[in-house]
Amino acid sequence: MNKILIFILSVLIITEAAAQTTAAPVGKKPDAETERWAFVPDIVAEINDRKIGKEEFIRNVKSQFPLGDVSVMPEEQLKDVSKKILEQRINRMILEKLMKDANITPSPEIVAEGFQKKLSALQPEQLKAMEKKLESEGETLQTYAKKISSQKRLQFAMALEKWSTLNLADKQTVSDEEAEAFYRNNQNQFLNPESVTVSHILIRNDVPRNKDGSPTAPAEKPLDKKGCQENVSDPSNTEENDERAKLRASKIRDLITQGGNFEKLAAEYSDCPSGKKTAGGLGTIPRGKMMKEFEDVAFDLAPGQISGLIKTRYGYHIIMVTSKNKQGYLPFPKVKRLITELLSEEKTKEAVTRKVEQEKKNFKIKINL
Repeated sequence: MNKILIFILSVLIITEAAAQTTAAPVGKKPDAETERWAFVPDIVAEINDRKIGKEEFIRNVKSQFPLGDVSVMPEEQLKDVSKKILEQRINRMILEKLMKDANITPSPEIVAEGFQKKLSALQPEQLKAMEKKLESEGETLQTYAKKISSQKRLQFAMALEKWSTLNLADKQTVSDEEAEAFYRNNQNQFLNPESVTVSHILIRNDVPRNKDGSPTAPAEKPLDKKGCQENVSDPSNTEENDERAKLRASKIRDLITQGGNFEKLAAEYSDCPSGKKTAGGLGTIPRGKMMKEFEDVAFDLAPGQISGLIKTRYGYHIIMVTSKNKQGYLPFPKVKRLITELLSEEKTKEAVTRKVEQEKKNFKIKINL
């Protein structure tokens, strides 16, 4: 349930609207295209002294959809969507004015500042989990922060978060009673499924092997870590390769039972990338996410116990379970902070919406759509 930049996502629900695009002006369109947008007037709306023209608005609408293609949308739906996008655009302009009055400007710096605050609020284990996830994607905290800092929508969202913290703090308070009520009424959100933390050594049976079981050449079709957990494989093995793979797996298991280090042997011999990357570790996996043959054994093993040879479509596995976790609910004290943050963000979203509606009275708004 680790959340990264939760507030950004909730804010974007209210303020979703593309900023003014620098795309080339709409040129001469085919007749069908012209007719499709005939319902849009030359001046779509006027907000104080700011006018939103037809071409600008059409670009704005198209930017909300992949490749800007709205040609498949029914006419009435396009009209409804256009009205909603215009409303969102007006809301954004009002929020921009409020932030400008408070000397808060969307920028890469404001994203970096907000991201750092969120990192400092994480528990050590949460921060470690985030770093591990980013590492698996070839990122670090520093490179990730730099990447998101350039995103215009995040700049706007983080600026809005800063503004709301300064101006709507009294609207964000969540009582213990509210947090407990949310916990009781949403128990399924806090259910931890039964799971095991497991490592394995895989000897593939679709690789040509010598009589002693050693491969004659590297595997032509490598598996990724995810593939080692899914019931998908190339069954292009022969009976001879299968027997030799079984022999090799049996020899490796003998080394383990004689005192060999499982992690070192996984790194040296496993045909799964997890061998080299994580010493055979597959992480913590809930029931129902592994191949049945693999899963049945994994959940029957005691922590620290080594399995026999397990045959799957991939080949032969040797499993070691590090820990087992029973199904159960996360205790309230452990999730109280998260619940409080979620409810506070929901209250903030509602307060921002109310503030925008109030501010509209101070704007001269004329909608022609």
